[in-house]
Amino acid sequence: MPPRDYYKAHKKERKKVGAPDTSAPTAAELISGGKEYVTKELGLKSQTATSLTGKDKDFYGKEASKAADDYLVKTGKVKVGNYFRQEGGNFIRIDKEEGEKLYKTGDPSISRSTIGTKKTEAMKYGMTGGAMGSGDPTGIMSSIPISAKMHETQKTIQAIALGAMSLAFPQTGVGALGGFGLRATAADALKNRGQKGYNEYMKKFEKKQATVMGSKRATLTSGKTFMTEEY
Repeated sequence: MPPRDYYKAHKKERKKVGAPDTSAPTAAELISGGKEYVTKELGLKSQTATSLTGKDKDFYGKEASKAADDYLVKTGKVKVGNYFRQEGGNFIRIDKEEGEKLYKTGDPSISRSTIGTKKTEAMKYGMTGGAMGSGDPTGIMSSIPISAKMHETQKTIQAIALGAMSLAFPQTGVGALGGFGLRATAADALKNRGQKGYNEYMKKFEKKQATVMGSKRATLTSGKTFMTEEY
């Protein structure tokens, strides 16, 4: 389904937030459409990217970001910037015409930048600026849940980082309290790495997502209602 068709399928959500019945999609409809687009492109089923191969089935952050960008480009919300070819750990800028041709073939070494505004950045990552899977219903990436393996990896990295930071504190005296706190948080991160911790994450994620297109409207600093504003 082309990107523009995704937000056409959300007329019920338009009515729910009280948006005017016009052809221009609201931010809420674009975000819902973007979430569906990314989900379909990756073949996400039970937080497994069935359309991808190898480890990418469980670690699909890069592919989700690319799909979100493609959606925003195709719906005219952002413009294409430059094209790059990855060579080892370096990204070399290449001719736009060549890059566009290779990008369309699905060459995994080719990527591109996009040019947008603060508003379109919020559409991708949410108004809270959250990361992928944060649950913020005002963003496309934040509305895509992470997998159990991604969650486990995040918690492991968090525990290691906090444990290392705690070593900077003295082992005795009042100053040791900061170290104790960091080690306790690191222990919690390790404790929540498994399936039980992931189940808790999904409950919180779904609870946050339940506010989308509901009565709780997200408001921009300008005072405008973001989720019902037409785009």
